[in-house]
Amino acid sequence: MAQFEGQLLPPNHPITRRVREIAKRIVERNGLGRVKEGHSLSSIEEVMGSFGIGRGMESGENISATEAGNQNAEWEVYVVDDRKTMNAFVIPGGKIFVFTGILPVSGNDSGLATVMGHEISHVVARHGAERMSYMKVLFAVSFLLETLGLDVGITRALVTLMLQLPNSRASESEADNIGLQLMARACYDPSEASKVWERMSEMGGGGGQLDILSTHPANRKRIKALSKELPLANDIVAANCGGVADNKAGFDQAVGSWSKWG
Repeated sequence: MAQFEGQLLPPNHPITRRVREIAKRIVERNGLGRVKEGHSLSSIEEVMGSFGIGRGMESGENISATEAGNQNAEWEVYVVDDRKTMNAFVIPGGKIFVFTGILPVSGNDSGLATVMGHEISHVVARHGAERMSYMKVLFAVSFLLETLGLDVGITRALVTLMLQLPNSRASESEADNIGLQLMARACYDPSEASKVWERMSEMGGGGGQLDILSTHPANRKRIKALSKELPLANDIVAANCGGVADNKAGFDQAVGSWSKWG
């Protein structure tokens, strides 16, 4: 992540404020804590030092109460000004990172709520902790196959194809489903979720790899699965929102200022 040094947008930048407002609605309306107004970190380098990229994130250390959906948890939003990267993620401690390259794919507030709802769902579902536990199972299976005389390379390939990748795809699908409910409860339009993946496909992001070799479900499968969950999400909106509309104008204004920035 060192290549993004110096690319964090300031907390008061229009894009950062807009992204933070969407995150705030998702987090607070789902009882997941509160979103802080500013940054506690000033650079990507500081993030790496604080959370030990390659150490804490991989080992499962530094997982805060945010992972458990603690109502007192604090979240922070960081926007990285990289227009070529269509991505967002959450690291331990409730630090939400959004790259400006995902904004055209998002298209509007509800689209960006789709993206952030998905990433927050990984935390809510404790996928990080599950992954660490599952790695122990994978290690045990690999060790067993190797002791039975199977080639190390073949063993690793089999474990990856038959266990690790399917589990990863299942976690991504679960995050899609939970994220749809989170955004719906925050009164964003759940019908935008499938449109995000349609735009992602059109822009060439993901979906180009064979399903069996991918850590994520194919875009077409995600669209189909989200469409099946849409009635439930619409029911959540109807029960909780009372006509609260997606503020597309605010999103467009923020994105417009971003495109002129710098």
